[in-house]
Amino acid sequence: MGLFKDFLRWFVWFPFRWFLKLLPLDIVYILGSVGGWAHYILHKEARGYLREEMQIIFKDKDEKEIKNIVIDVFRNHFKNELELLLFPTLTREKLARMVSMEGQEKLEKAIIEGNGVILLIAHFGANLLFIPYFGHMGYKFNQISMPANIWEGMVEKPSFFLRKVLEMRTKYVENLPVRHISATSSLKQAFKCLKVNEILCIAGDGGIGEKTKVSFLKQSAHFPIGPFAFAAKTHAVVLPAFMIRQKNNRHKLIIESPFEIINKGKRKEYNSAIQAYAKILEKYVYKYPDHYGWLLYSAKTQERNDKYPFIIKELT
Repeated sequence: MGLFKDFLRWFVWFPFRWFLKLLPLDIVYILGSVGGWAHYILHKEARGYLREEMQIIFKDKDEKEIKNIVIDVFRNHFKNELELLLFPTLTREKLARMVSMEGQEKLEKAIIEGNGVILLIAHFGANLLFIPYFGHMGYKFNQISMPANIWEGMVEKPSFFLRKVLEMRTKYVENLPVRHISATSSLKQAFKCLKVNEILCIAGDGGIGEKTKVSFLKQSAHFPIGPFAFAAKTHAVVLPAFMIRQKNNRHKLIIESPFEIINKGKRKEYNSAIQAYAKILEKYVYKYPDHYGWLLYSAKTQERNDKYPFIIKELT
């Protein structure tokens, strides 16, 4: 199975990505649906885990509904991956056709206030699409992210092709017209960009560092303290944001109302703010479970290497 996966990685990231750039976007999405279905058939482990997880989250849905959700998880994930392959070809004009923003007035108002903006995203939907969109649309955009070697360390004995794919993924993202700030280095640059009234993008549901336990999706989960502690030390406006794939495969970028982080004391005192954010994210997951299923599976595969497993399975 390992050799087969490596062959697929080579095929997608080398000959196939060149072919993909020549295709109309609608054809790319048709290939994404077909590829997602094939992935669903072939990936028994992920299929089984997602089925169990969706049964926990949606106790009121029958077997057929759960199956359809899981299939949509694979399809949405595959489309996200194909979009990533197109990152070098994206332009302002192409992104304007791919993405529409809802709540832009909230972002513009926050920018007018002059204290910087923290865009609080999640590993939900096509979350990487925030980077090319804001970069090509002319916003002063900064992204806190993890380098490729950190991702490699989360995989037990990564193969040569997997390492190459992770390096290329990182390169594709880092070549976009935004500033990247490593999550493993000093955050001085992050504070600096807010002081000059730029946008700083942080994931509120993952990453490295200390985490705290909150209620999430009828279970318990570990959410990071860092983004919330960091935001509380600034005067920036915090705006949760989500990328929603619509039925026509165009994306709706939703900017939520400003999120207030009141607690500014010890780290353990941020729990209420983190729980409030988890509830916002939870609302979107219940509505668009196919946008978050792959994150749940990815987190499951990394449990053995993670001090704070994302979903906490309580002993009964």
